Amino acid sequence: MVDVAPTAFGQVISFLDGLGFFNVVLPFLIVFAITFAILEKTSVLGEKKDNLNAIVAFCIGFFVIASASLVGILEEVLAKTILLVIAGIAFMMTAGIFSKESTWFDFELDEHGKYKDNRAKYIIWIIFFIIGLIFLGAITISTAEGQASVLSIIWNELFYQYQTGLVSGIILIVLIVASVAWMNGAWDKE
Repeated sequence: MVDVAPTAFGQVISFLDGLGFFNVVLPFLIVFAITFAILEKTSVLGEKKDNLNAIVAFCIGFFVIASASLVGILEEVLAKTILLVIAGIAFMMTAGIFSKESTWFDFELDEHGKYKDNRAKYIIWIIFFIIGLIFLGAITISTAEGQASVLSIIWNELFYQYQTGLVSGIILIVLIVASVAWMNGAWDKE
């Protein structure tokens, strides 16, 4: 149940939640839209196959909402991804306010379709990595101790099963090498 303020709009949100709007309709629409867009863009089922793409996306959307666990994963991942997007926008606004030039976030493409600035590539890879961590945190599996997320299992294996000094040392060496390479501009060269 959605916890909202006791206002007219809050009652509308509670009513929509009671109808299953947030657990059925919105997950179906997001899965349908993303699947349809991927099928259209990649032309997996052939050129000019809009009806076939729509039917396949429609079926996949229904299969997803038929599984309560998939809907739960989707809700958790989308909520955390939206927070990541909001944090990224806030970071870019803050950097734009306090920087002399706004070229730090240059996501322009050259004539070959590649990013002109390598920092854009790294920012995008970091965002993909964080979204991957969000997915691993949302997927739960049964263990001997009960339910646990895949991310917590990986975390426990890395940091509690092995010597923490070894893992910390490896992380420190990687961070030092990466920061030295970043400062020397090794990654800015094509």
